[in-house]
Amino acid sequence: MAVSLLLAVAGAILMGLAAVAQAAAARRVSGPGVLIHPLYVAGLAMDFAGWLLSLVAMRHESLMVVQTVLAGSLIITVVVARLVLSIPLPPPAILAVLALSGAVAVVSVAGMPGPPGPAPAGAAPVAALALGATLVLCVLLRRAGVAPQAILAGLGYAGTAICARAVESGTLTQILASPLAWCGAAFGIVGTVMFARALQASPDAAAPATAWLWVIEVIVPTGVGLGLLGERLRPGWEVAAMVALAVALASAVVLSRQSAAVEAVPPVRAAGDARTGR
Repeated sequence: MAVSLLLAVAGAILMGLAAVAQAAAARRVSGPGVLIHPLYVAGLAMDFAGWLLSLVAMRHESLMVVQTVLAGSLIITVVVARLVLSIPLPPPAILAVLALSGAVAVVSVAGMPGPPGPAPAGAAPVAALALGATLVLCVLLRRAGVAPQAILAGLGYAGTAICARAVESGTLTQILASPLAWCGAAFGIVGTVMFARALQASPDAAAPATAWLWVIEVIVPTGVGLGLLGERLRPGWEVAAMVALAVALASAVVLSRQSAAVEAVPPVRAAGDARTGR
């Protein structure tokens, strides 16, 4: 449905703007104080709102379409950061913006819209086992480097998306009573915690962590959606969709490096600090 696709696009825009707002807050305040800066709080609110919109979009669009559109949030981040924070946009990033825009458009057309079909038998126990296995890996790899922790974060967010798509429609009470809904919430917590740990694993973690995150967030839900949840591609669009997915992933990797430059913008010292040298 066109409305659901627009919701996914709106979610991507909000997520992209959230990153810029948080980077702008980091320019003004250093240390833990940034967490209560109005711009940072606004960024968190926009990120959460974008995530909620994506969950709604998944009720009528395939996981492949929604997750690829959300990867387009990197376009918003780097372009708005260029306009607002004056962060340079090098030629490779410009090409990646154009390539990712085209790939998102192709994937959006290639995916067959429609509500999710019935979840496979035993979906809830399988989701619970997958969650348990992911938690075990999180413990075993808690001291690992950037890539393993970012991959686990991607698996967490991918699990949230898959559960959101697979949960049966119904009233809010019925949805909250579904084990899949609770598994999805737990996967989301795993994704948030592990991505934070991935960013802390290295001073230069932002680019590789973001790249691994989006690669997993696109590939895993797409595979599960097409293989297990009955999602389909439009006849004749199979090759175009696979090529567009590959282009989208490659572009996301390039843009993740530029997004890392946004996050790494140093704080701007206040005028009083500049005069006193403190």
